[in-house]
Amino acid sequence: LAPPILFVQYVWPWLERLWATRPGAAMWRRSAVALVIVLVLPCNVVAYGKFFNDLPHPDPLWQYYLSDDVLVATAWMRATLQESDVLLASQDTSQFIPRLVDVRVLTGQDVLAPRYREKNSYLLRFFQSPGDDGYKRWMCRHLGVTHVLIGPWEQEIAYQDYGVHPWLVPVFEQGEVTLYRVDL
Repeated sequence: LAPPILFVQYVWPWLERLWATRPGAAMWRRSAVALVIVLVLPCNVVAYGKFFNDLPHPDPLWQYYLSDDVLVATAWMRATLQESDVLLASQDTSQFIPRLVDVRVLTGQDVLAPRYREKNSYLLRFFQSPGDDGYKRWMCRHLGVTHVLIGPWEQEIAYQDYGVHPWLVPVFEQGEVTLYRVDL
């Protein structure tokens, strides 16, 4: 959609000034509009069609933003978890999970997650407070969290080993990624 907007905003005023000095300006206007429709709009239809087709079916080579261990974990989650499951992961990981796995995430994208800032404050306290078992249990129960993913980005902000909580049961381990089931 950007090319038509740029055309209308920048090129069209220049063309109107040019046409004002030329005979047959009405014919030139109609020709310019037809040219925009013929050249620009089909390109946008193809580009947006490709975008919306690729979005739910990402090419694995383009998933450079996640480590190989996280990608293996997402494949396991896609085969195992239900759509109603809620995954707790860092903001960095959560923004990519819904595209790869059909589960809900606690935060995800800021414009798509209701109460995003509130949930991020819960998330940071969960990861950054060692111990605090009562709060973590309450948060998982209150927000319906069913699984916790600890990967490279979570380890950067986390201050503890989550295996110390008996209610976090490891269900998947691969390299530096562990997925826990919340068993309250």
